[in-house]
Amino acid sequence: MTSASYDLEDLDAIIFDLGGVILNLEYERTITEFKKDLPALDASVFYGKEAQLPFYSEYEIGRISTADLVSRFNVHHGSSFSGDLFKTCWNAMILDFPPRRIALLQRLRASGKRVFLLSNINELHDLAVEESYARLGHPEKFHDLFDKVYYSYQVGRRKPNADIFELVLSENRLRPDRCLFIDDSAHHVLGAKKTGLHAVHLQKPETILDLPVFKVLQK
Repeated sequence: MTSASYDLEDLDAIIFDLGGVILNLEYERTITEFKKDLPALDASVFYGKEAQLPFYSEYEIGRISTADLVSRFNVHHGSSFSGDLFKTCWNAMILDFPPRRIALLQRLRASGKRVFLLSNINELHDLAVEESYARLGHPEKFHDLFDKVYYSYQVGRRKPNADIFELVLSENRLRPDRCLFIDDSAHHVLGAKKTGLHAVHLQKPETILDLPVFKVLQK
């Protein structure tokens, strides 16, 4: 089923992914920064939405601290990154929030729809996201744009596992057949569909502004 099949009037809630959906991301920037001091870094098993080393996943669900992450990174790669240098490299992938996407979120909530954020994210990236949003000059925090935010490192669960989708649904008394989930990962979209959610796989160059379900808000 494509996004063209959905009518906003038939939906109670929209559940958004963050990176690649609302926020612009570029994983390659982080790889490039790390490779300046670690030329042999293997990008295929680094940190990304399709594959990553186990301790990155542990960090993403809050099982290890930022200090532990830096330590494990250095041990694994035989490197000696300081906490500050690691942070600079790690956060290089975090880019900007296109203002029109933020405006769409605001219109959705103003229309009476419930809006949620569900992201596989870690502590360092959470802080970088808020800093990026602050540069837009809005008085509110980024997470204030949503009815509720679900970050993997805070809830100890991650996509595409069913338990994180079930958490969002149960805590907010949502019917899966009345919700639309939007993500740029095919794996995450499949996980959502297995939980009964309607779901859209957003693929570049398409953005949320191009989805037919939201056209009524952009007239």
